[in-house]
Amino acid sequence: MAYINAEETKVKRDKLKQAFPKFKFSVRNDNHLSINVSILSGPLELPYHVTDKYRNPFEVSQVDGRGCSINQYWYQEHYSIDHHPLNAQWLPVLQGILGILYEGNHDNSEPQTDYFDVGWYVNLELGHWNKPYEVKL
Repeated sequence: MAYINAEETKVKRDKLKQAFPKFKFSVRNDNHLSINVSILSGPLELPYHVTDKYRNPFEVSQVDGRGCSINQYWYQEHYSIDHHPLNAQWLPVLQGILGILYEGNHDNSEPQTDYFDVGWYVNLELGHWNKPYEVKL
């Protein structure tokens, strides 16, 4: 069963602050099941992401920064450098953030049998529903 305690959440928060000092994060523990992280501000312009990958060429638009969820399983495809050169700056940041958040986690899930066994769930977003991402140089 998924579980992350307040102390582990604080450790993740401190590691994010240390690894990305120019960014501001909101790190929350949600009912000890998941860690929710919002990237509130930073030195990078908002990235571009694929809004419709079935069109040719792909339909790409800039993220609005108001709680835009980042799919941790597909972020490399959605924020590909091929879609916009600005994404070259964001990919290492997203990889680093997710690396810290998943450190010490496990995933022994078996989706075909509807059995989910994770250490904790991770939710990552750019901005928050009531506080958009701000560019701060």
